[in-house]
Amino acid sequence: MKKESEPQVPSIADWSIHTLDLDGQYAFERFWRKTIVETQEYFKTAALGASECLEHMPIIPFQFYIFAYVMFLPIVEKLLPVCEFVANNQAYFDAEDEIFGSYKSIFDEIEAVLAAKSKNTQKTEDQA
Repeated sequence: MKKESEPQVPSIADWSIHTLDLDGQYAFERFWRKTIVETQEYFKTAALGASECLEHMPIIPFQFYIFAYVMFLPIVEKLLPVCEFVANNQAYFDAEDEIFGSYKSIFDEIEAVLAAKSKNTQKTEDQA
């Protein structure tokens, strides 16, 4: 059985920086080397600008950072079943781990972030 690869922050090659227009360069400057968790902080502080950056990204960075955006939105719990289906059926979508990373690992990261967020919310409510 193949070991799942960890989700990788998009590389400089994934960004194809030599082909980016000004908006794409702006997105690169804002997202380059950021993890999903770090990107969520950016969405919290500049939601509109950060979301607009997504449309100017090459496909691989977009596919990575869209998870942070979805987690930022209040509808994330409603999308979890769809995300889980995609994560558990990566081969069906013809998305190779070596190119796109492991969807299952990304989904596991999403669940971990949501669990931590839920735990922090519960702790805050308990202290109130």
